[in-house]
Amino acid sequence: MKKGITREMVLAESEKMIIKSGFEGFSLRTLSEKLGIKPASLYNHISGIDEIYVMLAEKAASMMRYELSRAVEGKPADEAFISGAVAYREFAEKNRQMYLLLISERALKNEDTAFLGRHGFSPVVDVIKSYNLRREDFLHFIRSFRAFMHGFVEITHNGFMQRGPVSKDETYLKAVNEFLQILKRNGGNINA
Repeated sequence: MKKGITREMVLAESEKMIIKSGFEGFSLRTLSEKLGIKPASLYNHISGIDEIYVMLAEKAASMMRYELSRAVEGKPADEAFISGAVAYREFAEKNRQMYLLLISERALKNEDTAFLGRHGFSPVVDVIKSYNLRREDFLHFIRSFRAFMHGFVEITHNGFMQRGPVSKDETYLKAVNEFLQILKRNGGNINA
């Protein structure tokens, strides 16, 4: 084992590598090469690649929750809803690889990470709950709204909506406001 290597160093280097190149190209072999140790030596610090994935997904969820909480805190429901949607998009764009850890198929299949995407998004969910939708309407709304936001992030990341007489920001805000109107029409929040 190379002297001076710690668990924290292993996790920090993992995060750097994943942020730079994504989780798909990440392996314990490339991590060990970067740290200058043998792959087997990593097991002195971590139990395996899944542990790295879980730790980084937890960090990503905490980061997202923090940003969304800041965006909605202390605001009336309508304003908080819009601010939360904007913060979601900003988080996903600025922290792409961490965001992808939360919404990947791997996250959904792992018992330890399946809830993390919901945890990160919970400040916006709490705002939506304040509109007092019926349970079924609430579930439909949450699913549709998250699908819209994720889809918007993905298609703009892939280069769509770059041209035309209106900006992608205007389009996003217009759609978020349409969702807000649906929420207000179907809910019973009197503190909007």
